[in-house]
Amino acid sequence: MKIRTAKIKDVDWIVELFIEESRKKPYNENWNKKIAKQKILEDFKNNKVFILDDKTNIGFIMLRETLWEKEKIGHIELIIVSSKNQGKGYGKKLLDFSENFFKKKGIKRSVLYSEKGSVAFDIYKKRDYKETNLVMMEKNLK
Repeated sequence: MKIRTAKIKDVDWIVELFIEESRKKPYNENWNKKIAKQKILEDFKNNKVFILDDKTNIGFIMLRETLWEKEKIGHIELIIVSSKNQGKGYGKKLLDFSENFFKKKGIKRSVLYSEKGSVAFDIYKKRDYKETNLVMMEKNLK
């Protein structure tokens, strides 16, 4: 089993997995293939994308670095493991990879977004990710 850098040839698989997992609770998103592909291609430009591979693709993670004041911050933009492979520790392997990836770059803080009520949220809390005082806010523009 290895984690490798994603290639453009992986985009269609990533799109399919992204759509499939985004439709489930608590996310309930309804991406169409064309828009999802545009999103993933844009993500390839702005993030480092890695695939957990064991002769078949198991899951993927997207990572990005930003600078905040004088500190570099590592962002886990997206982490998805296929349904048939969930509950086997693969998400934890991807988290371990991301933390080591950031540490090697001298990054001392990793952040991510998570939906309360998701299985992932509980996993992140067990891994010592803490809720912050920052609140994501949104407004529908008409």
